[in-house]
Order: sequence, then structure tokens, then C-alpha cells
Amino acid sequence: MTGCADEKARAFTERLKSLQRQHVPHRQYTSRPTDQPWFGYRCRLEAERKYSAWLHYKRNPTLHNKTLHREACRSMTATSMWAQRRWENDLRSKLCGPGVGSKTWWSLIKEIQGTSHRETIPPLTRLDGTTATSSKEKADLLADIFSTEMTVAETNRSPPQLAQECDQEITMV
Repeated sequence: MTGCADEKARAFTERLKSLQRQHVPHRQYTSRPTDQPWFGYRCRLEAERKYSAWLHYKRNPTLHNKTLHREACRSMTATSMWAQRRWENDLRSKLCGPGVGSKTWWSLIKEIQGTSHRETIPPLTRLDGTTATSSKEKADLLADIFSTEMTVAETNRSPPQLAQECDQEITMV
């Protein structure tokens, strides 16, 4: 990598992105709120395949379509059981692994119980004594508090200058 800092940063970023695309497994998957925690991408594919086979069988109830649907059901069951075992083993290794603190332990227990998706911010009390319970009310209240706490008394004061560590500057990010 030769050239100015901008070119080096751009070349390095492109190299990292190409290696990431090549070696890091990735896919777009959106889970539904009603999905179990172990129900992942493979389970979704099998469920869609099973549903498609069911629709084919209902539209055209032949022996062949019934066989395809039963096969899809067996495949869905096997995939679901595999996903459940994998999730349980992963959870077991997280709970028994080194460095498991009480916070991690309790968050994993809540995940097992299915209560981890609830709001984590308790009701907040405003200055006038009323209580903020909805997410929007809490966000507005916290925004007001943080904005009053983070204002600078001297608005004309400039930020401190840091010492330059290299001879090049990145002008564009």
C-alpha cells in the first residue's frame, strides 16, 4: 500500500471487505416475534418448503404430492430437533463456560424463559412527580435530562487540540 493516507485507508478497507465477503458466512434473515429462539434460517427454509408441499397437496391431492408433503414434514421435524439441540448445547456451553458472571447468567435464564424481549427500562419519574411508562415518554424524558446535563456553560470555548501522531491526514471518510 503506497500513497497518501486516504488511498491507504481506502485500499485497506476494500481489502478487508473483500476478505469478509469471501470468508465470513452471512445471510439476510428476519425473525418473527413469535419464533422460538432456536428457530433460525434453516428452520425457516424447511417450514416454507413444508408449507409449499402442503399447498401443492391441497390443490392436487395425489399420492405423489402426499408423499412429498410427508417427506417435507419429516425433514422439518429433523431440522427443528437439530436446531433445538444446537441451541441447548450452545446455551449450556455459555452457562458452564469460564467468566460467566451473574449478569450473563441471568440474561441467559431470561432468554430461556422468553422474558428477555420485554422492556428493560423501568418506569421513570419526571420532575413534576408523574410517571413515564411508554417507550416514547421514557425516551423523551431521558433526552431532556441528557440534553440539560450535556450543555456547556462556556459556548465560546473551543475544544482542546490533540497532538498529531502522524504526518498524513485523512480528509474523507
